[in-house]
Amino acid sequence: MFYLTGGHVWVTARPKEVRTVKQIKGDRSLFPYPSAWYCIDDVRTLAPGELKHFSLCGEDIVYFRTESGELAAMEAYCPHMGANFGHGGKVIGEHVQCPFHGFEFGTDGRCAKVPESKGVPKLKARTLHTDLVMDHLFVWYDYLGRPPSFRLQLWDHPLVSTLSTSITMRTHPQELAENGSDLRHFRFLHHNNFRMLRAEADPERPHVFRTTLKGKIFEESSGRQFQRDLLAAEVDIAMNGLGFLAARCDLYKVGVVNQYLACGTPLNEHETVLRIITAFEEIQDFGTFVPGFRRLPGSGWLQSKMQRPVAKLFTKLMFDDVVAVQLEDRDVWHHKIHRSERKGLDRSVVQFRKWAEQFYPNGDPYLSLAEADALPDVSLEAVRASA
Repeated sequence: MFYLTGGHVWVTARPKEVRTVKQIKGDRSLFPYPSAWYCIDDVRTLAPGELKHFSLCGEDIVYFRTESGELAAMEAYCPHMGANFGHGGKVIGEHVQCPFHGFEFGTDGRCAKVPESKGVPKLKARTLHTDLVMDHLFVWYDYLGRPPSFRLQLWDHPLVSTLSTSITMRTHPQELAENGSDLRHFRFLHHNNFRMLRAEADPERPHVFRTTLKGKIFEESSGRQFQRDLLAAEVDIAMNGLGFLAARCDLYKVGVVNQYLACGTPLNEHETVLRIITAFEEIQDFGTFVPGFRRLPGSGWLQSKMQRPVAKLFTKLMFDDVVAVQLEDRDVWHHKIHRSERKGLDRSVVQFRKWAEQFYPNGDPYLSLAEADALPDVSLEAVRASA
């Protein structure tokens, strides 16, 4: 296009057609807080009389160990006038004391003592259901205040030498949990040669999704060929809800078994803490681990002495590998968005997503917080309340 002004000829280009990006049909954000058992902390170092605070699903909670050793968790705000137990409160015997007026509350949440008063008001702090797994405290959270629908389960074997760490990232707990059923990413991103033997909801425990993988653990690009050949494994993964991935890794060539947890706990709508925990099962027969061991004099005594050093060695080896794999995933999780469209997904991932729907309010993974608040037959007092 040409036009003339002030003796100059100006040329302008025809504006290009602006095209909008077509949104994938059904693309929506996941509801941020599925009902789950969420890992709070490693409590091996939580001393009697110690209290700590934590942000869980956008809410402040406190957890503590009483003087007698009992573990408990509750809402951080005093039911009297709202002071935060986590900022100045303390444990007095078997009670938590409010930093504002000194009211004391038992592990059941009930007010037990008021300074300079013979009577106590009928006040009750909101308590949380707790569980202890591998020396880590888990609490049950349900946006609509429903009680736990299942209990956490591990394989019933004595464990030796536990290691633990945590990583915070901008993602959703389901994105973390979905990894266990996504074989394609194991092959492409982690360069493992796993093959999938099973991926389905447990018919006897509907809250559990089972995946079984078999192959070599270490990546082909690691340069540790000896370790890769030695550490072939069958991995049995059991998702107990969306906050608790438990895996039993049978290193059948060396005769030892590792158990590890990968647990995603939402701090708020955008951030999730991934807690990684590993431990080894007690080695019952070193004859499998060391060829010819049974023929050695005093093999029973040696087994008792070698148990912990061997467990520590393999725990550290597996722990480092599990953490390294999760760090590779972190870069993807941190920047990805959730795609609700199921076209092109592997069958195992589709099955996983169908199974996961049960952990959301009204069975809808794509509700907004406002929509969840407006669900029928839910009182305002019940919303965001734990059982």
